[in-house]
Amino acid sequence: MTRYHFITLLFIGMVAAFFFMRCRHKPKTPQPEKPSEGISLLTVDDPELARFKDTAQKKIHYLIEFMNEHRGDTTYFKYFVKSGFSEHETTEHMWSEVTAYEKGYFIGLLANDPQAIKNIKDRDSVRVRKQDVEDWRLMDYLTNTQVGGFSTDYLHKTNKHD
Repeated sequence: MTRYHFITLLFIGMVAAFFFMRCRHKPKTPQPEKPSEGISLLTVDDPELARFKDTAQKKIHYLIEFMNEHRGDTTYFKYFVKSGFSEHETTEHMWSEVTAYEKGYFIGLLANDPQAIKNIKDRDSVRVRKQDVEDWRLMDYLTNTQVGGFSTDYLHKTNKHD
């Protein structure tokens, strides 16, 4: 074998190895971001939050359809819903990372550390009724975009962490 043939075969082998590795390699997905864990100090009748909940409810079909279309893929997409969790007379509004929507319920794990209630903790399993969703977020790591999070800007602008 001549030196020319050896270099050509070596080059072809390197190109083939590159494409083989490229095809097998999944793009690195960033670790899921948990929504901010700040405490919301809001009045029960805040009209802006009521408006954001109304918007979230009107558009929640988008989240459900997206989850169904992508079969709950959590490698490239993360899904969150915000709802109230109660214990006695106290309610905290927190985010849950959900992986499925079944029979009117989002199913997943609590994605916040409760401050006032003690009957639930971060990463506990939760079921949230569709009609109880106050806000939702869809994180798309393929396009590095987010959909939803209707109340987030308001809470940050008014210094009422979300």
